[in-house]
Amino acid sequence: MTSPIILCATNRLAQTLRSAIPEHAAAVWNTPQAFALEAWMDQLGEEAMLSGVISAAILLDAFAEKLLWQQVIADSINLDDTPLFDIAAMAVKAADAYAIARIWALDSWPDAMSREAQLFAQWRMEFQRRLGENGWTVAVDRREAVVGALEQGALRMRSRVVFAGFNELNPLHQRLRAALDATMLASPMGNQSAGAPTVIAFQDVGAECRAAVRWAGTQLATNPSWRIGIVVPDLSSVRDHLEHELEHALHPELAGPAFAEHPRRYNFSLGRALADTPIVACALQLLGFANDMDEIEQPVLTSLLLNPYWSDSVNETDARSVLDAQVRRRLRRHLSVAQVVTLASRPSVQARLACPMALQHLSQLLHHAAICAGEARLPSEWAQVVRALLHAAGWAGSGARECRTLSSHEYQAREAWSELLDRFARADQIIGALPFSQVLAHLHALCGERMFQPQTRGTPSVHVVGMLESTGLHFDALWVMGMHDGAWPPAPAPNPLIPVALQRSHGIPNSCAAVQLAYARTILRRLQCQAPVVHFSCALMNGSQELRHSPLFVLATDGPTAAPVGTTPARWGMALECLDDAAGPALQENERVRGGVSLLRAQAVCPAWAFYQYRLGAAALERPQAGLGAQERGTLVHDALEWFWNQVDSRQALADLAAAPGALDLQIHAAVIASLEAYEARSDAMPAGARELEVLRLTRLLREWLQAEICRADFVVLECERELKHQIGPVALTLRIDRIDQQDGKLVVIDYKTGTPGSIHTWAATRIIEPQLPIYALALSNTTPTVQIGALVYGKVRLGESRFLGLSATDNFVDRVRGMHHVRGAPFAAFADWEALQVHWQERIEAVADEFARGMAGVSIDGMNGLDYCEVLPLLRLSEREAYRMGLLNEPVGHGNQPSRQEF
Repeated sequence: MTSPIILCATNRLAQTLRSAIPEHAAAVWNTPQAFALEAWMDQLGEEAMLSGVISAAILLDAFAEKLLWQQVIADSINLDDTPLFDIAAMAVKAADAYAIARIWALDSWPDAMSREAQLFAQWRMEFQRRLGENGWTVAVDRREAVVGALEQGALRMRSRVVFAGFNELNPLHQRLRAALDATMLASPMGNQSAGAPTVIAFQDVGAECRAAVRWAGTQLATNPSWRIGIVVPDLSSVRDHLEHELEHALHPELAGPAFAEHPRRYNFSLGRALADTPIVACALQLLGFANDMDEIEQPVLTSLLLNPYWSDSVNETDARSVLDAQVRRRLRRHLSVAQVVTLASRPSVQARLACPMALQHLSQLLHHAAICAGEARLPSEWAQVVRALLHAAGWAGSGARECRTLSSHEYQAREAWSELLDRFARADQIIGALPFSQVLAHLHALCGERMFQPQTRGTPSVHVVGMLESTGLHFDALWVMGMHDGAWPPAPAPNPLIPVALQRSHGIPNSCAAVQLAYARTILRRLQCQAPVVHFSCALMNGSQELRHSPLFVLATDGPTAAPVGTTPARWGMALECLDDAAGPALQENERVRGGVSLLRAQAVCPAWAFYQYRLGAAALERPQAGLGAQERGTLVHDALEWFWNQVDSRQALADLAAAPGALDLQIHAAVIASLEAYEARSDAMPAGARELEVLRLTRLLREWLQAEICRADFVVLECERELKHQIGPVALTLRIDRIDQQDGKLVVIDYKTGTPGSIHTWAATRIIEPQLPIYALALSNTTPTVQIGALVYGKVRLGESRFLGLSATDNFVDRVRGMHHVRGAPFAAFADWEALQVHWQERIEAVADEFARGMAGVSIDGMNGLDYCEVLPLLRLSEREAYRMGLLNEPVGHGNQPSRQEF
């Protein structure tokens, strides 16, 4: 006897039935003929068309159908009067309304209709006219034709037909079932007795996800062969969170890119947009470059240079990273591909680069991009151009001398891209000729709509599915998430192009609250029969939004709970190996380290910071920004003040300039121009408008700052930008002091700050986290021991805030700078005089230098104090420490870091 054809409500149910092993299976058995209903109808329609049973019209796919609706809508309205009209979104609604009208046989429409319904009636007539005129058809029309042929006996089925997994049938499916004389199989895997549902509320969505995953892990630990289901109505909103929890709970040993495609014990029914797959995202990015190679933002270029899916990524990965760092350092935020190629060709840069293939492919892409700026072409012609462009760039190994072999998932994504490009190429008759910018927009839209799900390897134990995908499936245990009042029952969402009253009278899904309530109750009854053990849950908070449990449930007082405080899924059943990494190798005799004062500051704030950055060479990449950055602006101020004081060497000379009309402004202007010329000599020329604004800014800033200088007692500028060599314990430093003045026979050491200076209170602490000026004082005292230092001050050069801040031996030695025994809070009360304070600096800074030399590298910090400018902050893993403190993670004993100086 011929096995029956099983028509399933979902693809997932059909796949499950085909892969199921019969309970009493022999060595060989027939695979069930299980198909998703819509796919089966489309296949039958193709066969009926080829055999002449139905008309031989060309079937438009969903992309072509949407384009046709867009044309119909665009031709019916005046876009000049409605510039904000979203034609693409309205085309989607129109296609949906057309399908509803055909499926539910909405032939009789009321006379009194809304403006939207009237417009749709006109659009539908025009849409059908264009279909007939061009010999086209769409999926819903062909399916209706197939049903008609079956009803008339023109098509006959030799096998018995069974419908499986349907909660209810729409009118078209009811006609199909009647024509096939098919039976309904409500639960093809066997009904289970329904127990009382357990409905649990959790604090937030994160806690709900952790609880579901912990429960699944517990079930598998007890029953490894069980089939576990997790059903989520809005799966896309929590997919990433659930995947993260499942990965840590079930596969902590598979962390790392090398295991990205290793078989998992869990599986998601929801794929990701093809545009989000890395290999296709790279293709779209390369095409975007070809579309506009003269105006590229640095972050976009960075993502391309670091992308492994083009050119010779096997041998040139490191060199491309170096090129990215050079681009960040030397070019502006907005740049062109030609500028990148030119930069890489400079001898000073080329000596450190070894990425000839990447540069060759960029040059080839630049050459081929001229085609994109040419005349409009048909989609089929553009498809060939797109393939040639990607080949020129060495995408996915094409045109590259050496490229790593694509993995299974990458290969599948590349094939999906190729199929999508073929779909686009078939749209010549609908779209016509168009420019490349519109081609790129269409490809982005297609890749965004196309869901991609690589083939599952192995046999997963945990199945995470959406509400519709769960239809007809059977599990040994089931958890249903998201049962809050905002999601269940689902809110009505009637199609705005069909009269709402008409939708309600026919009971069309989403048409009204009554229909949605009946649907929710049906699904609830079905879910309770899909496993012997079923739990329902909801979250009470989603971000800042307060939620309540669905009114269809009674809140439970017990049941599975979230992961207990102090438990992280990655730790379940795993023995942790602890390594004491608080100390690195000691500084070698001939080992050179750079960093100067910044090195000792980092060591005082956090030893690990100093070790990572100044011993291992870790550093943050520069962040591209429009215009000048804070560091560049600060350098301009330093250069302008250096030039000014090299010409004007005392307060008296400054006062003389101020007394002569216009003289001071001329000198300020000359200093500003000199600083800008020095900047442009070592960088690119500034745009005229930006240069003019910078002249105005610097002029105002210097004028305000010099007013603070003129209020001081008489002084003489001895040196600007003085360089000193100084040894602190085992650490040799090269220092550059912004300015040294002489006042009343004593030295005043000045360090300019265009930002916020550090607090002088730390100068009295055990660990001096702002050691710059104290180190300057020690270096000068060592160089010229007979000269006494009268004050250490920051020159805060900032509009509206310009003043001196710091410390002096006596009050007002420098304008508004307090003496050491009159500082607010009395931090220096323990020191008898200035000499005692310098002894403290010598001892404490030497102790920090000795720590650095001995290789002390633990994460020992005082809260977040002093970490604002830490370039290696991610390496300190402070977020994990915060999780330990909150009890979200178990902190392993002997994890290698020194105890914090203060819990935070």
